[in-house]
Amino acid sequence: MSATTVAFISPDEPTSNGAASVAQSVTGRYNPRSFVSPDGVVYELVWMTPALAEELLYRNNNNRSMRPDASNKIERDMLAGWFAENGDAIRRDVQGNLIDGQHRLEARRASGTSGWMLVVSNLPETARNTIDDGAKRTMRDRFGFRGETDPGTLAAVVRRALLWERGLRSRSARYQPSALESFEFLDQHPQLREAAQAASHHRRAKLLAPSTIGLCWWLFAALDEGQCAEFFERLADGAMLAKGNPILTLRNRLMDLNSQPGRVHESHSAALTIKSWNAHREGREVALLRFSEQEKFPTPK
Repeated sequence: MSATTVAFISPDEPTSNGAASVAQSVTGRYNPRSFVSPDGVVYELVWMTPALAEELLYRNNNNRSMRPDASNKIERDMLAGWFAENGDAIRRDVQGNLIDGQHRLEARRASGTSGWMLVVSNLPETARNTIDDGAKRTMRDRFGFRGETDPGTLAAVVRRALLWERGLRSRSARYQPSALESFEFLDQHPQLREAAQAASHHRRAKLLAPSTIGLCWWLFAALDEGQCAEFFERLADGAMLAKGNPILTLRNRLMDLNSQPGRVHESHSAALTIKSWNAHREGREVALLRFSEQEKFPTPK
């Protein structure tokens, strides 16, 4: 397909593109913000309403299964007024079938909001084979674009902190924050940068996942920054800890769990760490640390 420069026409200006005046619009009406490429592909900027989004979703016959997590996070961005044009298109093939954009349209329908969206129609059926074929941008990439230090660790810590803030503590919790939610949350809680730095430093002990260290550091430091630093230093090196010390008990428990086959879930290790912290703060000795999914998730004190 040849490269085409697309220029949309202001609704107040007459069109000089003869093809645009006869291009079939998804709105069912003439759209002055449209352009037809030499290959017959129709590009148009459309004011996407919930009703129009629902209409386009009717032709979503041969797409990937809808993932509610994906549409829900876009819906939250739309309701917050964060969702903006970024050049991504809603794509339809020559038969009028939707081949890309189902989650954005579902979010538009469910949110009850309207906004400008680029719609590309009359694409050849083979176009589906090249959609999303490149490398997906991760939150690590996005934080890196903002110039953040150690963006991978920061992204993991911000996500865990957002889950905590939403009350999602168990291993069964499913919540995928959007990029805009993550940026907003970090702006509201800049202390998470320090937590991510601590996670990068203490991950070398190989006892806890960086995201778990970062989450707990963020929570503990808000209560007592000095005690928090001491807690993680002693957890890492095990120095000057007598039998029954809750930090030593946690250290031994994590070493035992990590030596077993399979991965220790982050919510489980976070619960053990919080239990140890609470006992440490209260000056209690602890001989055994356990956590059951049937228990109420502990809160740092």
